Amino acid sequence: MAGYECVRVSEKLDFDTFEFQFENLHYATERHRTYVIFDVKPQSAGGRSRRLWGYIINNPNVCHAELILMSMIDRHLESNPGVYAMTWYMSWSPCANCSSKLNPWLKNLLEEQGHTLMMHFSRIYDRDREGDHRGLRGLKHVSNSFRMGVVGRAEVEECLAEYVEASRRTLTWLDTTESMAAKMRRKLFCILVRCAGMRESGSSYTKSCVSTCTAANFNLYVANTKISCCNSDLCNVSGSPRSVASIVVAMTMTLIGSAVCF
Repeated sequence: MAGYECVRVSEKLDFDTFEFQFENLHYATERHRTYVIFDVKPQSAGGRSRRLWGYIINNPNVCHAELILMSMIDRHLESNPGVYAMTWYMSWSPCANCSSKLNPWLKNLLEEQGHTLMMHFSRIYDRDREGDHRGLRGLKHVSNSFRMGVVGRAEVEECLAEYVEASRRTLTWLDTTESMAAKMRRKLFCILVRCAGMRESGSSYTKSCVSTCTAANFNLYVANTKISCCNSDLCNVSGSPRSVASIVVAMTMTLIGSAVCF
C-alpha cells in the first residue's frame, strides 16, 4: 500500500515534533498532518505473536495515517498470529472517511478476531463538521473491545516514557494539558450524545450545550467504571435538562484525574 514511507517501526518520535503536533489546542494552526503513535502488544507470551510499535505520519496526497496503519496491522497479524491489545495515540481524531473505513475493520478485528483497541486523540478533527461528528458517533458502539477518548496528562506521560525521544525534557504545555483535555472531553461528550445545543454546521461549540440523548442507552466509561444512562437519567432530571458540562464536571469531581473514554 502506498504511504509506507511515512511509517517508522520500532522508532521513537522526536521530542520537538511531539510537543508541537500533540498539543491539545482548540484551534491548532499549522498542524495539518495527523501523527499516530501505535503499539500492538501480544496479550500473552509465546507463540508466533510479536509486538509492533512506532509512529505514522499521514500522507495527505496519498493516504491518511489511520488507513496506512490498518493495512499495516492486517499484514502484521497475518504474519504473526495471536491476540493483541492495541493502543493508538493520535494528534487528530479520525475524519469522516477514515471513521467509515475503521468501522467495519474494527468489527472484524475486535469481534471476530478477539483483539482490543484503545484510541486516544489530542484534538477533534471537524473540518467537515457534520460528517466527522457522525463518524465518531458511528465508532462509539462498534465493539465492547473498543474505547476512544481524549489524550490527557496520563497519556502524555505514557508517550514521553515509552514512545518519544524525550531525554528528560519538559513539555512547555504539560501543566495545562489536563485543563485543555477536560474541555476536549466535554466537546467529545456533546458530539457523541448529539447535544441539542451543539450545532452540526458552523464554527462555534457551545459549552453549555444540553444533551437530548437520542440513543436509548449510552455507556460512559470513567476510569474503566461503566456508567449506563438513558434519557430520563442523563438528559432530564425532574423535568429540567441538565447541561453536559455539569454532568462531566460532576463525574470528574467523583473520579479526579481519570480519563473519560467512550
